[in-house]
Amino acid sequence: AMTSADLSRANLRRAPGYLNKPADDVLGTVPGGAILDVLGGPQAADNLSWWQVRYRDQVGWMAQTRASGESLLEPAP
Repeated sequence: AMTSADLSRANLRRAPGYLNKPADDVLGTVPGGAILDVLGGPQAADNLSWWQVRYRDQVGWMAQTRASGESLLEPAP
């Protein structure tokens, strides 16, 4: 998979979901156009589909879309 090319950044989280989470739930950010390895998912949380991904040496969870509907993840070319 890859992050949408028109994104500036997307959060990589410790666990699926984004509502009522502590600040340390965000492991880091992933830039737009980055290639990711999909390891698991989808898992539903906070009305979004979440995928477990690896970006460089970090493994975490990323939503397929933002709550607004903006695409975060898409198939890699």
